[in-house]
Amino acid sequence: MAFRAAEPTSVRTASIRAGILSQVAAVSKVSDGQREAWFVLYDATLPPDSDAARRAAYYRRAIDDLAATGTADLLRTTGSGDPLDADVLAYAWRGLCTALLRWWVSHPDQSPEAMTQRCARLFAAGRTILATGDEIA
Repeated sequence: MAFRAAEPTSVRTASIRAGILSQVAAVSKVSDGQREAWFVLYDATLPPDSDAARRAAYYRRAIDDLAATGTADLLRTTGSGDPLDADVLAYAWRGLCTALLRWWVSHPDQSPEAMTQRCARLFAAGRTILATGDEIA
């Protein structure tokens, strides 16, 4: 039986970081030209049994699945397997995406690429601010 060496934390972290930025890039590209569409997905006034409500629910589930997978992966790199940590982080991620899209709606001159780069800088700054001691990289 062959054993595979554990993947170094730095490699896992880089992989997670790339995944997060690819999600931001995907949301930015899909939303470009229809940036307000994100808010329709979470519109509580959609008639409950309408086609619009069913479609919005479908896309919300897809977004929630991406958030759940990404946040659980991120937490695993820190050794956390607590499902409630993953759940609250998925909610926070969705809230962050909503806030970023609200900002982007009010800055129509910003391209999807510029938004992705901006998010990468903000996430890097957040990591630096939250890192302690030898974690600063």
